[in-house]
Amino acid sequence: MSGPVQHVYWVVNCQTKNCRPMFVSYIGIYDEHRVYGIPSTVPMQFERCCEACGRTHTYNALELRSHPFPSAPAPDWEPSF
Repeated sequence: MSGPVQHVYWVVNCQTKNCRPMFVSYIGIYDEHRVYGIPSTVPMQFERCCEACGRTHTYNALELRSHPFPSAPAPDWEPSF
């Protein structure tokens, strides 16, 4: 029997020292056998305001990494792309 359903997100590390990673976009249900490649629809550069520290930074698409998480996004959550 498998465990609870996991979800997967694109995340980046906040550029503020000692801050936490930020969820950028929701990918879907996590599949441990899948390799998550950055889609061509992702802009090469984007800005994101960190909910933890409140600072806005510019990120490169290559800074994205997939990250599993136990819950789906809240209905009012706004992804970057």
